[in-house]
Amino acid sequence: MAKILIVDDSDNIRMTLKLTLGFKGHEVVEAENGQEAVAELQRSKFDMVFCDLAMPGMSGQEVIRKAREEMGLKDLPIVVLSAEAREVKSRALTVGATDFIDKPFAPEQIFDAVTRWLKT
Repeated sequence: MAKILIVDDSDNIRMTLKLTLGFKGHEVVEAENGQEAVAELQRSKFDMVFCDLAMPGMSGQEVIRKAREEMGLKDLPIVVLSAEAREVKSRALTVGATDFIDKPFAPEQIFDAVTRWLKT
């Protein structure tokens, strides 16, 4: 199964994703902010990332930019989870997000994204 990084400042979102992905047997690592996410990406190899955009400190867009430009993780699927406006979503895709799922989301949307981007 896949090793997936969840980046979100909401404990409830992280718990929901961890349970949802764990149900399918995936290994889940959590980061509650952008700085933790970058540290995890430097420390370990991940198959996929689910990342919030609006977080205190380092935004999700900055995490994506660092992953793509500074860490060379060009092929890592990074799926943005957010309730932000369309313009913000568009900027996230411009800096390198792979896909976008609106909050609130259904477990099926998470499963579909994993299947689509990891070919599982």
